[in-house]
Amino acid sequence: MREAGLTAHVVIQDAEIQYLQPTTSDVTATVAMPDPARWQEALDTFDRRGRARLALSVTLHDATAKVVATFNGRYVLQERLD
Repeated sequence: MREAGLTAHVVIQDAEIQYLQPTTSDVTATVAMPDPARWQEALDTFDRRGRARLALSVTLHDATAKVVATFNGRYVLQERLD
């Protein structure tokens, strides 16, 4: 968002998390960025309407690189008026 010059509130609209296995180590979260066309569509919608929706997927790995959880969230970007 910063690279696009956006100043927005980010609100999570919907989320789903799946815990695949327990872990006792630290975890690392990796987000899969949306494809460039979807990102541009969200930016264009934000410019026109002052809000846009964007879905992001996150994978959580333990210290041995095993996937321990997945997270899918739909976010709403809202124009900041302050």
